[in-house]
Amino acid sequence: LAVVGLLDASGSGLSPQELEGIPGLGKDGRCRLLAALELARRHLRDGGIRVGGPEDVAAIAADIIESPQENFFTLTLDGGGCLIRKRLVFRGTLNQTVVHPREVFVDAITDRAAGVVLVHNHPSGKVEPSREDEAVTERLVRVGRLVGIDVVDHVIVGRGGNFSFKAA
Repeated sequence: LAVVGLLDASGSGLSPQELEGIPGLGKDGRCRLLAALELARRHLRDGGIRVGGPEDVAAIAADIIESPQENFFTLTLDGGGCLIRKRLVFRGTLNQTVVHPREVFVDAITDRAAGVVLVHNHPSGKVEPSREDEAVTERLVRVGRLVGIDVVDHVIVGRGGNFSFKAA
């Protein structure tokens, strides 16, 4: 109920600082709540959640930024670049996850997706890609071409921000 009061008072946007005084809502909860509110706002405004760049991906993936394990998700997209579905594909260890193309593309094929965004976190908080990240990205782009599903981007999220292979 406290959040509803803050939303009514703020009109459109809340900052993490405005949510600090709510009992039981820690840093992770504030980030998730703000990301959910932003996604809801975009969905209501646009008729769907448009994934236009790494900032959009980071908002959708806010729930994994603080995870102590690597989590690898796919975001399947329709022809207009709107989100069809977000799916956890793999959960790894502290610093590694094993990504198989068949697991990445089976859901995209089922969704009849035009594109897919790959997203994973680095528990260390550092978002620079590893050699393994680069190799996995290249491999998945090749497989995507074979099955006719565009790998739109691969975004790494962490406390240090985000890294977009497309923007690099």
